[in-house]
Amino acid sequence: MKVNYNLNIVGDKTNKKILLIHGVGFSYANCFKSIIAKLSKTYCIISPELPGHGNNTLGRLSSVEDVAEDLEKSLMLEDIVNIECAYGISLGASIALQISLNKKINVNNLIIDGGQYESMGEMIEPFSKVMAEQFDNLKNGIHLIEDVRKGMGYGDNDVITLKHMMYPFITRDTLYQAFKMAYKYDIKNKVEKLTMPVCIMFGKKETYASKYVDLIRSKSISDVRVVSFDNVGHAEVLGLNPELIINEIEKVL
Repeated sequence: MKVNYNLNIVGDKTNKKILLIHGVGFSYANCFKSIIAKLSKTYCIISPELPGHGNNTLGRLSSVEDVAEDLEKSLMLEDIVNIECAYGISLGASIALQISLNKKINVNNLIIDGGQYESMGEMIEPFSKVMAEQFDNLKNGIHLIEDVRKGMGYGDNDVITLKHMMYPFITRDTLYQAFKMAYKYDIKNKVEKLTMPVCIMFGKKETYASKYVDLIRSKSISDVRVVSFDNVGHAEVLGLNPELIINEIEKVL
């Protein structure tokens, strides 16, 4: 095993388990605070810290597949092999999906919010550099450039929505590695299938999120449900109205 992740287990381990995986630049505690506070009263919440996204993290961000494998091994070390619901935001959605495809951990319900599931090819490198620079600025309260805001579905509300969810000490190199990992992930040629019910979630202002619906359906042999939120951008519901995320999680429990 490469890394034993800090899994941040909250609640009674004998209860049904919910896996929450954060996205690029985010801190698990900052982006899932209200979700953990509400659901840990009844369920066991597991939320790992990705490398470079916390004070005591180990490892490196090499690929979605590698991180998923390390997380699986970390979960099994805690005797956790059954997850009632896995929710991932952005890069976390890709990791949650890969864990679900691997089937080493039994995931009964999968909710993927704003993830990317097709490689950007030759644009991986330039996009990763731009986004690392932009998120490095964002953590300091500087607005994203207009083209990035437009793609993510934001006007001038990017800072108020995203900054408070970020890990404040994240480095630009960690951001670059995380974005590169997200942008090279690709499920088109994977033969594994998703056997559990899947909920695809995104804000209607996100430019690219809806284009993956058909791809996810093609990899699923169970029900696929689409939940799109009006007038919001990427991770905006998680950042400003997390009770809507809680509602969707509770629907499948």
